[in-house]
Amino acid sequence: MEKNFKWTFAPKGPLDMGQGSEDASFPQFEKYALRNLIREYTQNSLDAHDNTSPNPVRIMVSVSSLSIDEFPNLTRELLPHLKAASDSCKRDNFSRDPYPPKIEALTKWVADGEIPVLIFSDYYTVGMPYKDENETGENSAFNACVRQCCASYKPENSAGGSHGLGKTVGFVNSNINAVIYSTFTTENETFCEGVIKLCDHRVDGQSFKAHGFYDSEGGLHPGSGEAIPEVFQRSVPGTDAYVLGIDLTEEEKVEMKRNFLRGFFMAILQEKITANLFGEEFNHNNIIEKTEHYFNSTEDIFDSIKNKIRDAGIFFSPRPYLIEAVSKAKEDDEHLVYTTNEVTPEKWSNFSATLYLWKNDDLKAKYRDTIIYMRDKLMTIEVRRGKERQGYRGVVVVNEGSSELRKIENVTHDKWVNAELRRLSTSEKNAITLVQKQLEEFVTTCINLTFPDNGSEERSLQSLSSIEVNLVGNSLHKSTEDEAVWPTSNELDEIKATHKKSKGSLVILETGKSKKKRRKGQAGNTTRGGNSTPEKTEVPSMPPAPPGAIPPRPTPPPSDKLPNGSIKKDEFETENGNHENQVSDEPITHLRELRLLPRAFKLIPLSDSEYTCKLIIRSPKDCVGCSVALYISALGGKSLPLELEKVGDGLSIVGNNKNEIRGFDLQKDSANIIYFTPVNKSINYSLVPKAYETR
Repeated sequence: MEKNFKWTFAPKGPLDMGQGSEDASFPQFEKYALRNLIREYTQNSLDAHDNTSPNPVRIMVSVSSLSIDEFPNLTRELLPHLKAASDSCKRDNFSRDPYPPKIEALTKWVADGEIPVLIFSDYYTVGMPYKDENETGENSAFNACVRQCCASYKPENSAGGSHGLGKTVGFVNSNINAVIYSTFTTENETFCEGVIKLCDHRVDGQSFKAHGFYDSEGGLHPGSGEAIPEVFQRSVPGTDAYVLGIDLTEEEKVEMKRNFLRGFFMAILQEKITANLFGEEFNHNNIIEKTEHYFNSTEDIFDSIKNKIRDAGIFFSPRPYLIEAVSKAKEDDEHLVYTTNEVTPEKWSNFSATLYLWKNDDLKAKYRDTIIYMRDKLMTIEVRRGKERQGYRGVVVVNEGSSELRKIENVTHDKWVNAELRRLSTSEKNAITLVQKQLEEFVTTCINLTFPDNGSEERSLQSLSSIEVNLVGNSLHKSTEDEAVWPTSNELDEIKATHKKSKGSLVILETGKSKKKRRKGQAGNTTRGGNSTPEKTEVPSMPPAPPGAIPPRPTPPPSDKLPNGSIKKDEFETENGNHENQVSDEPITHLRELRLLPRAFKLIPLSDSEYTCKLIIRSPKDCVGCSVALYISALGGKSLPLELEKVGDGLSIVGNNKNEIRGFDLQKDSANIIYFTPVNKSINYSLVPKAYETR
């Protein structure tokens, strides 16, 4: 029964700041809400582990329901407040009103006689002690979780949370923005209280604040002891969270299990946590079996997702990292483990880490290199997809240095972001920056030990991830597509590419010489001193074209202009020219070059595809019987033909150098897509395309 528990909303006074619509912290957790819930609540449980217990943290997640008749104050009493919150939003002309679906849902549950509840419980934890801050002047875990905003109270310096916003996931997942917490501490104290977050509203002519408390003490402090309703009482240390008004489908339950495995596979394997999720056990003994069951597609085996790169940490498969990189560590020369104690130990200052690495030729052939980053709590933080295809999957765990990295985690704890440095002291910034630098250096050192360079070459970290194809091949853009990174590992025999940080251009270096040969800019470029000095454009010497072939043209001078937007009609020019097919058994055809501006071309390197990349061409008019010849920029501004291995259906490779694609038409103002794979799939270069149409 409900006993004396009921909702209490504080009256709103003239000095109280108002709250419209919903709490501003909600949107940060609304996308992937269930993922955020299982991650945040599980992380909180790991942070609260009772170190005196020999057992790992245990969590249980289940669904249940509460009787409306047994808890009328909890449910029926809320309806007037929800309706008043909706009315308050309507009075503000431009306020979003999120309450109609909540009112509809609660009305239905009241009529049905019960409200669904998700219960998250943890065990072998210390619970949440409570202190009345107004009396003691001290904060406590219960206060920070239930009765405060943006507050985090965790004794351990390496705890997972730091923003005090993780509790928001409960409100976001509740269809009525309400959560009840019940805790039993290691001091044998019990506390229970519910909290709801709405907006300022008026009921029966009285103005109330946005938040309300559900307890037996008129909202002044949580209920305790026998005052707590039996259904919420605990008998062993730990905490229960009751998320009210959440009715999960079977698919959503499965997705929560998958996200639990994604976030905590390492903690499960190393016996830091066990779980019962909706009646299914997850522990050290069956973690591999469960991972194979819930990540059983071909893509899951290698973690070859095709979604956008910014969501790599959301949809990744933990299977290769758990089953190969970690579980088979040191089994053979494909399963490696590096530690800072073994890898140049004299380098590291207040930093220690371990890298588990699985190298595999199948990965090298098709997939980008990826490493999962964790702190000492063994929760997945970042999934970093590399720019190369050297053929590895890895997991790095930072031990010493974790407390520094915690300070720059974002709100959802899935990225380390330097923006968080702004709120820290200079000494903290310096310490964090040092840890970041050492982490990057450690990983790079380990990768270089695994895949050593050949000595004379300079390994380039710049790839086609940010190169948008144009006539000169050196303009950059930021792509958010998962396909937009073409891994690179080797350079052309004659050149090596280095990323020039100041402008993002590619600097061509001759192997074995220290002097850089930079490609010259267009005439009329303004120098750093402000003088406009025309520069000569070197016309590269090209091998003579064989009879009947389209002669390769010199590479035009680079442009500093970033390509963006779509091509306009007045930006299209043609140049007459009589050219013949490069295939001897085809009839001679007169062609003319389509002098498209650079932004008419766009290259998207493909991962996990039959082809290595696709070229998009936009034309301002319909063109029939088209072809495109592909060249690459090389030493001294020269162009070399890019030999092709295969092209898309219906197309053909022609030309003595096998660098021309023929057999397509261009449609006006459309994304005309051409798929192709070059012979050398792992080089770093700038592409120079030339398009032609039948004259």
